Amino acid sequence: MLNFKKFFFILIILFLNFSNLLSFDANDLIKLKETNKCENCNLSKANLKGLNLTDAKLTGTSFKSANLNGVILKNADISFSDFSEAKLYIANLTYANIEGSNFFKARLNSAILKETI
Repeated sequence: MLNFKKFFFILIILFLNFSNLLSFDANDLIKLKETNKCENCNLSKANLKGLNLTDAKLTGTSFKSANLNGVILKNADISFSDFSEAKLYIANLTYANIEGSNFFKARLNSAILKETI
């Protein structure tokens, strides 16, 4: 019985550590908010709802499964970034550079994509 408890405890620890690997890096989120720049960052599953990221430099950043509802990415460089399964409802990407970015299964309802590159 004791061996089963140890095994179960180890499984829980491994699961929690694995799920944290799939989440955003808190330091990357701080960097973004302080500098409006975070290239090659991990912001997966981050809540960025309503942020004004006009002119942000975010090349190669992972926004996988992130909440970007209402975010303003006007003139932002989000090229080669991963937005798969992200929520971008009513997001404004006017003039944003989206070259090479992945929007697979992203939710772009009412998003503004005017003159994106």
